[in-house]
Amino acid sequence: MEIGIMVALSVMLFVMGVLILVGKGDFLIKCFKKHGAEKYNVGRVRLLNAIAMFVAVAFMVSLHFVITAPNADKIVWILVAVFLVITGALQILERTWAKRS
Repeated sequence: MEIGIMVALSVMLFVMGVLILVGKGDFLIKCFKKHGAEKYNVGRVRLLNAIAMFVAVAFMVSLHFVITAPNADKIVWILVAVFLVITGALQILERTWAKRS
C-alpha cells in the first residue's frame, strides 16, 4: 500500500512539474495569483517551480530507498535537511533571480 501511494504521488508531482515547465500549469504558481505578478519573469518562475517539483519527486523516491537501510534514522534526517536547504534556495531564487529588474 505504501509503495502505491508513493508512486502515485511521485507520478503526480512529475506530471505537475512538466505541466508547469511547458506553461500549462500557471494556475499552480502562487506568485501569479498575487497583485503585482508582472514583476516576475515568467520563464524563470516556471523553471524554478518545475525544479522544485522534480526535487520533491527525487526526495520521495530516495526516501523510499533509504527507509530500508540499517541506519535509516540518521540518513532520513540528513535527507530532510538537504531537501529543506534546496527548497529554501529555490524560494530565495524565486524572490531574487526571477524578479524583473
